[in-house]
Parts: sequence; C-alpha cells; structure tokens
Amino acid sequence: MAMMLARSQLSVRKANDAPLTEVKIWTLRLSGCRGCGYTWECTINNPDVLEKIDQQIDDSMMSPGLIGGHQDEVFTFRGLSPGMTGVDCVYSRPWEDEDGEHQHYLVSVDQELLISLF
Repeated sequence: MAMMLARSQLSVRKANDAPLTEVKIWTLRLSGCRGCGYTWECTINNPDVLEKIDQQIDDSMMSPGLIGGHQDEVFTFRGLSPGMTGVDCVYSRPWEDEDGEHQHYLVSVDQELLISLF
C-alpha cells in the first residue's frame, strides 16, 4: 500500500514495526481502485481515543479519461484522549460477501494527544 509523508504527519509501516514518530495528525494513504468498485473502510476500535476527521479520494495518479484507474483513499485522524486503539482497514467491494484485503494499525495516543504507531 502506498503511504504519505508530510510535515506534522507520518508515513505508515506495518503494525509490527517499531513505533513511529509522534504527531498530532496522522494521515493514512491507502492505494486503491475505486473506479472498479473497491473501497477502503477503516474502523477505529476505541473511538474515545482516536477519531477520523477527514476522508478523501486522491486521483492525481490516474490518467485522464481512464475508467477504473488508480485512486488513493486518504484518511486523517487525531487523538482525543490518552490510550491505545486499533484501526482496522478493509479493502473490498461493498456488495460482495468476500473479505477483501486487511490492514491493521496499532495506535497509541499520549497525554499531549500525540499519536504513535506500533
């Protein structure tokens, strides 16, 4: 999955890697093909600790006029209170019963509401 690095944000690695730098806002970029019906759904296991504040589609990598091309889904999160939570993301077509690709992130929010990923 493609990830993004920006000022006051961080790139995301797999959940079993070492913790990442603490940030106030976490932006998660997941590669996809919305034009083919696939979407990413991200669920926060403990919404008292973390909230999703934005979700956008980035089709800047898609060729003009191409139907079903590459489009990233960009999720933005912020900490609400100290604690730990998981973020589970599933890539699938909503009308299909099959499970799609899964991504899991373990998130910690500290007293200053800085986010770290493990």
